[in-house]
Amino acid sequence: MVIGAQEIATAIIPAFCIGTAAGVVITKKCRLNRRCATAIIYGIEYAFAAARFGITWHCVHICILFTLLSAAAFYDLDTMEIPDMIHVAAACVFMVFLPLEGNVISTFIRGMTGALTVGGAILLLSWCAERVTGHEALGGGDIKLFAVLGLHFGAIGGAFAVIVSCLAGLFICGLMRIGKGTPFPFAPSIAFGAFVTAIAGEELINLYIRAFR
Repeated sequence: MVIGAQEIATAIIPAFCIGTAAGVVITKKCRLNRRCATAIIYGIEYAFAAARFGITWHCVHICILFTLLSAAAFYDLDTMEIPDMIHVAAACVFMVFLPLEGNVISTFIRGMTGALTVGGAILLLSWCAERVTGHEALGGGDIKLFAVLGLHFGAIGGAFAVIVSCLAGLFICGLMRIGKGTPFPFAPSIAFGAFVTAIAGEELINLYIRAFR
């Protein structure tokens, strides 16, 4: 998408400012370096969402989802756990914006199908991996986050987000030389997968489909 000067002034810059402000407010009790990192991450996410969707209700929807997923990533990095309130909040966001996303019934069916398909598939794969390796493959919080991605992006978009998340996780493990069986916070990779899916997932999926026709 080509963004002109007017679009930059009216969408991206305000979105970046709102994102950084949200990051500062959310982390007001955290250390300075955490507040700065969160503010920059939120600002970038909001700016990309505004560039991709413009100032629309869908943009607001995606920005709130980014906020929750980024919070899950920071929680996971700090505690190796993801609070259930984040999953519940993400589901509530889907329901709140449901009437604003076009056909309510088809969007609801698409979201529920995606949540059950993606969440169920990841749960089954995780269970099989644990039986083979003897180690926990994914925590319950990670599995529920994948279900959230299916809820918001549908089955195809959710599956794409899973692939991107896994590739990002493998890259991080290789970069940090994390060994087999070592606890690994996966929520940051899931948040990255959701970001790529929201901003460029549709185009990348269509490109993949055209390449194999």
